[in-house]
Amino acid sequence: MGGIGNPTEGRGLDYPYFITTEPVIVKKIVLPKGTKLTYEEQLFKKGQQDRIMNEKKLTNIELPKGKTSTGKSWG
Repeated sequence: MGGIGNPTEGRGLDYPYFITTEPVIVKKIVLPKGTKLTYEEQLFKKGQQDRIMNEKKLTNIELPKGKTSTGKSWG
């Protein structure tokens, strides 16, 4: 049963994700355009989404190759 709960291995689940189209603040971090945000498995939500989802369901942040966070916003 390897890979259960792991979005990159196992049963081939299509976790919902969103790719930012402009810089955005998520979890108090400024992320650059092109960042991939992956979320928990959700009913009726699979693959790429057309809008950002609730950050409470966020499981992974993948910055674009060669990019770093554009700053931080500690509030």
